[in-house]
Amino acid sequence: MFGDRFRHFRYQKRLSLEGIAGRTGIPKPILKEIERNAIPNPSMFIMNKIATALEVSLDEMLYSSSSNTFEELDEEWLKVVREAMESGISKEEFSEFLEFYNGGRIEE
Repeated sequence: MFGDRFRHFRYQKRLSLEGIAGRTGIPKPILKEIERNAIPNPSMFIMNKIATALEVSLDEMLYSSSSNTFEELDEEWLKVVREAMESGISKEEFSEFLEFYNGGRIEE
């Protein structure tokens, strides 16, 4: 889904949702909903703005060559993920932590 690829490229480029909002003019809450796939079919206009902000072609955003857009997790990452899950942290809480940790900065 578009939201999964959006998140993948955003993490890969180390950009915050706030940073993408600044580059696109799309409000952060809308971007968050797109990334979560709560808005599964954003308009072509919005998808193009996101792709441009991420410096990725729209084709690449829409047509990933792999159904799994994330790299395989090594054993250490799997352990961290398991510990987070066992602690009861939700995906949303973990995502908010990453946003906070990133400090909303844009790295270019």
